[in-house]
Amino acid sequence: MKKRLLILFILVLNITYSRQKIGVVLSGGGAKGFAHIGVLKILERENIPIDYIGGTSMGGIIAALYSIGYTTEELENIAKNKNWMEVLNDEIERKDLTMEEKMEGKKTFISIPVEEWNLKIPSGLISGQKIEIFLHELTWGIFGERKFENFPIPFVCLATDIETGKEVELKRGNIVKALRTTMSIPTIFNPVIKGDKLLVDGMLSQNFPVSNVKKMGADIIIGVDVGKNLSLKKDLDSMLKIIEQAFNLRGIESANNQRKLTDILIIPKLGELSSSSFDQGKELIKLGEKAAEEKIDEIKKYSVPNNKKRLKMVEMNNKVYIKKIEINGKSEIEKKNIKKIMNFNLPELVSKEEMSEKIRKLYGTRLFKKVEYDVKNSILVLNLIENDTEYFKLGLNYNDYTKASILMSSTLKKGMLKKGITNFNLKLGEYPSFTLTLKKYRGIIKKVGINAEIGYIELPYYLYENNKKIALYDFENNYAKLYLNSILNKNILFEIGIKEEMIEGNSKISSSEYEKYRENHMFYYFLTRLDMLDNKYYPKKGILYEEILEVGEKKLASNADYIKIKFKFNTNIPLNKEITFLNIINIAYIDGNTIPIDKYISIGGIQENEYSIPFYGLQANEIMSKNILVNQLGMQYEFKKDRFLQIKYNKVIFNEKFRDLIKNMNSLDGVGIVLGSNTPLGPIELGIGKATSREYQTYINIGYKF
Repeated sequence: MKKRLLILFILVLNITYSRQKIGVVLSGGGAKGFAHIGVLKILERENIPIDYIGGTSMGGIIAALYSIGYTTEELENIAKNKNWMEVLNDEIERKDLTMEEKMEGKKTFISIPVEEWNLKIPSGLISGQKIEIFLHELTWGIFGERKFENFPIPFVCLATDIETGKEVELKRGNIVKALRTTMSIPTIFNPVIKGDKLLVDGMLSQNFPVSNVKKMGADIIIGVDVGKNLSLKKDLDSMLKIIEQAFNLRGIESANNQRKLTDILIIPKLGELSSSSFDQGKELIKLGEKAAEEKIDEIKKYSVPNNKKRLKMVEMNNKVYIKKIEINGKSEIEKKNIKKIMNFNLPELVSKEEMSEKIRKLYGTRLFKKVEYDVKNSILVLNLIENDTEYFKLGLNYNDYTKASILMSSTLKKGMLKKGITNFNLKLGEYPSFTLTLKKYRGIIKKVGINAEIGYIELPYYLYENNKKIALYDFENNYAKLYLNSILNKNILFEIGIKEEMIEGNSKISSSEYEKYRENHMFYYFLTRLDMLDNKYYPKKGILYEEILEVGEKKLASNADYIKIKFKFNTNIPLNKEITFLNIINIAYIDGNTIPIDKYISIGGIQENEYSIPFYGLQANEIMSKNILVNQLGMQYEFKKDRFLQIKYNKVIFNEKFRDLIKNMNSLDGVGIVLGSNTPLGPIELGIGKATSREYQTYINIGYKF
């Protein structure tokens, strides 16, 4: 009897002194969720054991990473050093673009899907391709279907069924898919399909999932809520604030009810910092720490000395063995070609960086709207969503050369050619233009194409005397060309073609000796191009080499008889993270018995086209010659994200006779200062230049150049 009483006493004692289970709940809030990391730092410092963790949206992502073993130092490093605006968009990095797209260049800022000749508003602005690649890197090695309750700290996150408005607990499945779902802000990110449900961000149904973590078994809840209370009318002074208020309207009552279920409620005071303040990670983390310090007496009640360290599921440096590829989804691309694009040589060991690069290469072909992957039993499973959508695109530009213009563009994959591409561009403005291009390629990586194009270009063309404008022509070019090209990879192209031009120059402002100019000619051309620039407008690294040879002969029923060669070599060397050394060399040579005046090379201004080379300090087309060498040296300083200061020095030597280019050269020096910015509309450039014996010149460009 005494023995039984002793056992009962020990059991009661163990029950009495057994530790209560602690759950941590992290709310959604976009960038404001970085404050959660600050709170977790204090909890770690005070040896608070965390038995369950859950969250919504950004809170769900941080909770998941902590649950699989990330330290607060690692989370802080991710928050502060990752370029979040880069991963939260679907813009393909230029290095991953195909050569065709590099040649075409980005010209528009709006793309609207077209289905059966009807414009279709997309379900979201961002498919989430880049954020999924990033999430795979963060959770590297955790593949396949998992029960999140089996993580080192059991974890749950929430999504919303957009059809019913009900919350959906994500407790098992693919961790990347779950995190991508919980952060799917409606209209910003495309919804995620899970079974028969269409899921979006959990903040619409439950932004602060305290009850869900309690249901997992937590006795004590430490909740961190960075969701904003409703703003006053006087503070609703921007579109972003109004959108944020609209989301908060639905969730404020639910959040208040969930707050009542917490034992320790931490609400960081974030001031003017918002859900889009991704560049303020350091400050947000500090504010999270400060908020936790204000509750330190309550927190210390649950401290457990010598609290055991968590296991880490993620091994960042490990490589994954891939023996085979399986493809799900509709695709006309053969598996062997997909393997070539991704540069797989199976079987092989693949690191997370190598896998990310392979996925980016496949997505960069634009053959697929989305490339999802998982690894199961050493098999890489690719879920491909074919990109059969056609788009209507819109671009805007203003510059001091051609003034304001609007570009309407469309690419039809089911156009005039079977299994070919039809491109149409229409530019409206003071100097309109249009092009219609038919393309047909064979091959996936190494391509051979036959192409045809017709077009009309109108440009201003100035004549000068003693550095003063004396004539302005409307320069009109109606042309047609047929060409073959060979694309060896995404960086190298060879092209050969024949082109006919019907050119007319109509005088708008001139003296009587300048009236009309008409010229018809046909010529062969050969093009070689190597393009490894990381950015067309503000490159930080990479080179561009371009060589064009034109041959006009009278036997082509042409009035012209000439040979023209142009070289361009652009080198960009990063000196550190912010400063880049710029060097551009342009060389042009023309010779022949009958050289049309429109084949001469012009120098001046900042607009570059096949007729003109930029030169800071000169007006547009101010110098015209048959033989020219221009060297532009400069330094580029990125003083703030996507804000640039460029200082440039350029020198030109020119002469009508090539043999006299160096011996009896005419030369001119100039300098320029440019303030530039990358914006959603395209680059904005404001510049000033001064050349020898010339007045100061100002330059402006707003929007993508076309």
